[in-house]
Amino acid sequence: MRTITALILCVLTHVALAADGGLPLERASKAYLAKGSDSFIPSLVKGSPLENDRGALSQSTILKKLEPHSGMYQDYELIYEKTITSKIRLVYFALNFEKTAMFGEIMYYKRGGEEVVTRLSLKTELFEILPKESVIQLRGAAGHGGPSP
Repeated sequence: MRTITALILCVLTHVALAADGGLPLERASKAYLAKGSDSFIPSLVKGSPLENDRGALSQSTILKKLEPHSGMYQDYELIYEKTITSKIRLVYFALNFEKTAMFGEIMYYKRGGEEVVTRLSLKTELFEILPKESVIQLRGAAGHGGPSP
């Protein structure tokens, strides 16, 4: 019985510690798959201070320019996430295409129990999002380049 209890606690702890890309990123990924690149950024910043921000919305152009060379969007993966304060969280992620990936950074702000995007950056080079030293440390910590527990 103790073994089963320990196993259940271990599984629940792993689930609780698992990295989370947040509802806005999940919503944006689903929109991209269903409606194309023009829907990713508006879905990501919906309800946030960036919702009508031309700079944020113009990042859709980056996605459009990438697609002819990279193929169709497949999914996203978390690279790293870090809670900064009780209300602020950073999320680094990869958007996976058929032939390559694009990298992003989101700053979430918790407002009224939900997270909204307050900063967004998409780049074609990982090292434009994360310094090389950070990537090396992440790779060592996770063993496969994914989120650290």
